[in-house]
This record gives sequence, structure tokens and C-alpha cells, in this order.
Amino acid sequence: MYGAASNNILKKLDPIHHQGLRIALGAFRTSPVTSLYAKAQEMSLKNRRKKLSMNYVLKLKTCPDNPAYSCVFEPPNSKLFEKSRLSPPLGLRILPLFEDSKIDLDVVDDTTVSDTPPWSQSEPQICLSLTKYKKDTTNPEVYK
Repeated sequence: MYGAASNNILKKLDPIHHQGLRIALGAFRTSPVTSLYAKAQEMSLKNRRKKLSMNYVLKLKTCPDNPAYSCVFEPPNSKLFEKSRLSPPLGLRILPLFEDSKIDLDVVDDTTVSDTPPWSQSEPQICLSLTKYKKDTTNPEVYK
């Protein structure tokens, strides 16, 4: 949701994130931000917002029955946001990211739910006969 906020507001979160990384890593106050991201194996908040938004849209694409589907993939009044200072809806913000990433949303299949309820399916048979052997003292041929 906070991807809809203005960039000025979102940029105020970056120093807090950087300070948290510095504290967690025990890094100096002068450590470059890119080094903090690499050392912590973290993404910047901007990239994280993009990734989470793209994940949400991909998940939503598999469920056309979801009420949010039409709002994202068929946004009303899209022309209104072309020259406006208003923040565009998620569908208009995210589709350029998919185009830049060369991800084709048309190949995403719909989720199908099985007609058979899980409680009426047969229980899987699991063979646990090899659990009586200790792995470090058992000949590999026994496992084959």
C-alpha cells in the first residue's frame, strides 16, 4: 500500500532503514549504504516495495475471481492519471515494471481449485522402514 505515497515521504524511511542496518551489522556511521545492503544481503526499500508489489500482482493474476483483479488489470479512468500529480493506482504503477523486466503477464495461468475436497482423498502411504538404520554406519547399498 505505501507504494502509493509520494517519493518525498518514502525517502524519509531510507535513513531509518540505513541506521537499522548499521546497528545490526555494527558498521560505522560513515559506511556506504551500498556496502550495508551487500553485507546484510538486503534490498533497498524502494526495490523491496517493487518486488512485493510485483509478487502481489502475479498472485492476483492467477485469481480472476478476486475483487481486486479488475481494479489492477482494468483500472478505471487511466487517462486521468497521465498528467495529474495524483498517485496512480497499483495497476498503472506496476505494469511498466513488468514491461521493463520482460515478464509477460499473459502467460500466467489461472489457479484451479480441485473439485475433490482434501479430506476425501486417499492418505499417502509412506515407507519408514529405513529409519531403523543409522546413516553414518549403514552401507549406502542398503539405501539404494
